[in-house]
Amino acid sequence: MKQIVRSINNWLKLWVLEAQEFVIFMANAARGLYKKPRYWHDFFDHMDIMGVGSIPIVLIAGGCIGALITLETLVELRTFGANVLLGKLTGLSIIRGSGPVFTAMIVSTRVCSSAAAELGAMQVSQQIDALVTMGVDPFRKLITPRIAAGTLMFPALATVNGVAAILTGALVAQLSGTMSLSFFLNQSLSSITPGDVLWGLTKSTVFGFIALSIACYYGLRVQGGTAGVRAGASQAAVACVLLILISNSILTTLVHLF
Repeated sequence: MKQIVRSINNWLKLWVLEAQEFVIFMANAARGLYKKPRYWHDFFDHMDIMGVGSIPIVLIAGGCIGALITLETLVELRTFGANVLLGKLTGLSIIRGSGPVFTAMIVSTRVCSSAAAELGAMQVSQQIDALVTMGVDPFRKLITPRIAAGTLMFPALATVNGVAAILTGALVAQLSGTMSLSFFLNQSLSSITPGDVLWGLTKSTVFGFIALSIACYYGLRVQGGTAGVRAGASQAAVACVLLILISNSILTTLVHLF
């Protein structure tokens, strides 16, 4: 019994220490927003890498998501003879629910693993120590631009994903003979309110902030050469996906409660 209590106690201490280190990490990253110099060139480079570089995979994923949601919704609506609601339900599901979540999960597996691996490689090769020696704040140079770029790019990518998903859903609805493409689009767009769009963008912003913060945190903690870089990138990708799902559950619960 004492061994079990001791193990639980040690586990809790490790989690408290981890949370403390993460809070310190985020405080240092936030400080880079208010102090000069600001590395705008790095910021725009990361926006290009995360945003423009992710557009092809987001478009493909959006098409698959739109087709899947439309088909699954159509099957259920046919049971009740309510096919006419297909466009409305599909549009709301994509914009408010599945669109931002799937986009964040797909993009985070690409962006977070690469960011963690890049920072980890710099860490093990002592490039970050070299920046400190030259008087450059590594948080201002490496961390803050990545987190800011990810926070801005995730909502933009979610918008691209949503447009692709709705267009694909309209095409599936027409090919299945349920309704015309124009009727599906009109119904979807008329059912989506500015509040729905704002909610989807808000969730995407939160997901982007969480994903890049976790990726950078794991990247700076890499140790042990190339094996450590591989492990850090893998841990960052898994942690980002899990935290996106957890944060989505929390946000959805809060918005329905209040």
